[in-house]
Amino acid sequence: MYKLADRIQIVSLHNGRIFLIDDEITELEGSPQHTEKALKLLEKGCMEEELNRIMPLEDTQKLLEFLKEEELLRENWENEYLDTIVEKQLYYLDDFSIDSNQLQSNLKSAKVVILGIGGVGSVLIQHLIGAGIENFILIDNDVVNIHNLNRQFLYTQEDFGKPKVKAAENFMRKVNPSVKVTSYQTTIDSIKSLDFLASHSIDIFINAADYPKHLDKIVDEYCFERKIPWVGSGVGRHQGFWGPLFVPGKTCCLNCFIAEEEKEMKEIEKIIRERSNSIIQASFAPTNTIVSAFLAMDVIHFLAQINQIHSYLTRCQIDFTTLKLNRFTIDEPKLCNCGGE
Repeated sequence: MYKLADRIQIVSLHNGRIFLIDDEITELEGSPQHTEKALKLLEKGCMEEELNRIMPLEDTQKLLEFLKEEELLRENWENEYLDTIVEKQLYYLDDFSIDSNQLQSNLKSAKVVILGIGGVGSVLIQHLIGAGIENFILIDNDVVNIHNLNRQFLYTQEDFGKPKVKAAENFMRKVNPSVKVTSYQTTIDSIKSLDFLASHSIDIFINAADYPKHLDKIVDEYCFERKIPWVGSGVGRHQGFWGPLFVPGKTCCLNCFIAEEEKEMKEIEKIIRERSNSIIQASFAPTNTIVSAFLAMDVIHFLAQINQIHSYLTRCQIDFTTLKLNRFTIDEPKLCNCGGE
């Protein structure tokens, strides 16, 4: 069974010319009448024998070979997730692999730690549960307050006073009853305070919390010690960032990344960065959502094993006043002596 990749559009002109529309526009050669019929069959899915009935065998072979070379053809593919919350996502994943079912299976089996279920973490959960991830560990010491509802959309007024981890867990089970959630209402302020994770196998650790100030360094040291990939993010008044995504054994650690980053900074910028307080009172829902969505995309791609990850060893920073995106990256990922080996 052959099937044309779902993303492909077929455009036929009145003069018989036929084009396939993808990221590029490709004109097909051959008999227009036969080719158009063949493509219509391939849109739905068909056997090679069905194509041979409407066009010469040689033309069938040329068409199939061309479509395979361009990675526009799928063999023996069917959506194994029909009538599930991820049914439509399979057609997106199809852009990155000839086996989108396997990519979805990767997501389904992944285990994710989310530290901080606030402005970023709560929106992140909505994306990850919608993407079909079914194994979570949630960490947050806070309870739901009325001022959270301007940007933390998985909570309602019925959740006031409840631990955020429990309210988030309730939301997740309503979206997907099969989800497995372990929640901890606790504060992380040292590597030792993460000891409760020792028995868990973890595929990625996401730091979406903003307290204490050097929490990223705590998470980095813990994750490199256990060889767990991790990524962080944050949102200010008019700027936000996500990344870098670190993979122990493949990339340097946070300290070495910062050392490279600071080579591009003036001395006064380094001092201000070190002494500034990252916690602010202002919080605006659209900016939180934008950063959370970009972060979610990279996490989903990483767990699905899609190579397109914008924050891989890259800090992505967006200025909301100009919509300018700045990226600082280490082009050739390297190990380091302080934890990356």
